[in-house]
Amino acid sequence: MNVDRWLDERIGRLRGNPVADRIMYSASWFGDDGRGWIAASAVRSLRTPAPAHTFLRHLAWLGIESAIVNGPAKGAVRRERPVHDRAHPHKLRRPGNSSFPSGHAASAATMATLLSEDGLAPLWWAIALTVGASRVYVGVHHSSDVLGGLAIGTAIGLAARRIDLPSRCPGPASAEPAPQPSSSPDARSHSSHRAIPSSRSTTGAQPSRARALAVEYVWRRSR
Repeated sequence: MNVDRWLDERIGRLRGNPVADRIMYSASWFGDDGRGWIAASAVRSLRTPAPAHTFLRHLAWLGIESAIVNGPAKGAVRRERPVHDRAHPHKLRRPGNSSFPSGHAASAATMATLLSEDGLAPLWWAIALTVGASRVYVGVHHSSDVLGGLAIGTAIGLAARRIDLPSRCPGPASAEPAPQPSSSPDARSHSSHRAIPSSRSTTGAQPSRARALAVEYVWRRSR
């Protein structure tokens, strides 16, 4: 495509610059297996009312995005990756699956959309766009692969904002207030017959099976 050639030529003008090489190869590494986004989510979730709930929600949607992109999306297109004979100045993992759409760009857009819910949208999108551009820079994707990945990832992120996944992990408003002790004689007499809460309710929140599978898929996916 002409747009691929046009964008590749302009991005290619930066290749060989030591600073640009370091930034772009680091950005590409950041997106490998979603490792950078998982770390960003872990840190960002600590600033929310329900850190575990927020973190697992992000991981689940990252897994859903990966299943869609690396499954039916890439399987339907099966586009060959760019062919370059230049040497790489830094370590690079070269995937062997379909070039379209870019999984790095899709996961970046999904996570930028979710992380932006709590603010700092310019920061998250700057990182996401850098990750996407890095895939063209290092020569493993066409520009249209990245644009397609960004579009798909943004759509998944926007859907994630509207869909609540099933989970036993409590959200910030799910905790019930503790019952207040009563000083009345009747209340004291009935308290001795009150059922003891099951230990299952106090052992902490556990993710649902669906979410656990999504988390596992994140670590197993291949870009």
